[in-house]
Amino acid sequence: TQVVQKMRANGWRSIGVTATKGGEGKTLTAINLALSLANQPDQDVVLVDLDLHRHTVATYLGIEDHGELLDVLDGAPLNEGLIQYGDRRLFMLLNDTRVPNSSERLAGPEAANLVEQVRGFGGIAIYDLPPLLYADDYLAFSSQVDCTLLVVSEGETERAELLRAKELLNETELVGIVLNKSKERALMESYYY
Repeated sequence: TQVVQKMRANGWRSIGVTATKGGEGKTLTAINLALSLANQPDQDVVLVDLDLHRHTVATYLGIEDHGELLDVLDGAPLNEGLIQYGDRRLFMLLNDTRVPNSSERLAGPEAANLVEQVRGFGGIAIYDLPPLLYADDYLAFSSQVDCTLLVVSEGETERAELLRAKELLNETELVGIVLNKSKERALMESYYY
């Protein structure tokens, strides 16, 4: 709800989801955000699996035959690559191939063309990208999104990693930080007695 409110207040239509490192839950956060937004009335959502190192959106959702992302990057029309998820207003552009020189691809004209097509499709675009400290991909692509959602994990994300991520995201609009795997349940449990 807070992400949607902030995006609407600023007129943002695209969001990049990243983490400091692997295993912090960025892909599941991107999927859950996409599903949540797609459940709102008259809200189309496009979820793009741009983690060109470790593509897992399709795996989490149990989808096979999903390698259209590279075709669209290579010039195919977006509508040929989109998959609709069930009867929801959620559309996905998925990948099944590890891409060498991924940061160069994401900084190039192919990625700009992809973003332009997604923008023309309408709705909100969510880009699942590699972790910040793993590759340069997010930084190469960050100018293409309106805002960033950073995912961190309690007990796993180290302070130095978070500080480095803050430095790297200094030039971007940070819509928020998601804390995954939190052990702070006592407050919520005591409220619902």
